[in-house]
Amino acid sequence: MARECHWRVGAFDWRIVHRTYHKCILTKDEFSFVALVGADAPILALAQERSDGLWAFLDDASAANAVGAYYASSLDLLPADDLNNELSSADRVWLAALGDRMRYDLRYWNPRTVGQVIFNFWD
Repeated sequence: MARECHWRVGAFDWRIVHRTYHKCILTKDEFSFVALVGADAPILALAQERSDGLWAFLDDASAANAVGAYYASSLDLLPADDLNNELSSADRVWLAALGDRMRYDLRYWNPRTVGQVIFNFWD
C-alpha cells in the first residue's frame, strides 16, 4: 500500500499490552504521519499525534484509492470525519459488534468519539 500511495515507511511499532492498534510511521513528501491498524479488527486510519497524546485523524486520497482498488475486501479505511465525530447510537452498535474489547471500552471508558474507542492506549 505504501508504494501505491508514494509513502516512505519509517518504522513499525507493534501493539503492546493495552494498546488497540499497531502503528506505522510514514512520510509523504515532507509530511510525517502514522497509519494506525486495528489490532483486533481490519481497520486502518491515518493520523498525527497531538500534543495532548490524542490523535488528529486525517484523510489521504491515495490511501482511499489503494484500499478501494486492492484491499477493499480485507481492510476498512475509516475517514477522519467518522473518527472525529461524537459517538452516535449507530456507532455504538457497530463498535460493539467488533468484539468484547470494544464493548468493554465503550462501557468502562465512556469515550466521546469513534477514534477514541478504536485507537486507544487505556489501561
